Amino acid sequence: MIVEFKDPSCSGVCSSPRLAEMEEGREEFLNSPAVIERGKPTSTYKKLKKRVLVELIGIGFWDFIHGQIGVAKNGLELHPVISFKEL
Repeated sequence: MIVEFKDPSCSGVCSSPRLAEMEEGREEFLNSPAVIERGKPTSTYKKLKKRVLVELIGIGFWDFIHGQIGVAKNGLELHPVISFKEL
């Protein structure tokens, strides 16, 4: 499943009533053991060598399937993520 942690400085995000939750979810992700161990995200896709079990809370969004990597069979995505927890 594709998930997105929105950049809080983005114009569409900074006016959201859920801005604080989006910032918190992003920070939880960036400070998680998985990210600390494997490095911060980059602009290119990278596949993890082992699975990381997480719990995500976000806003559901059905995108059309257009060749994305990691897309759910029904096109469901989460964006924005508002809570992240590594299990």
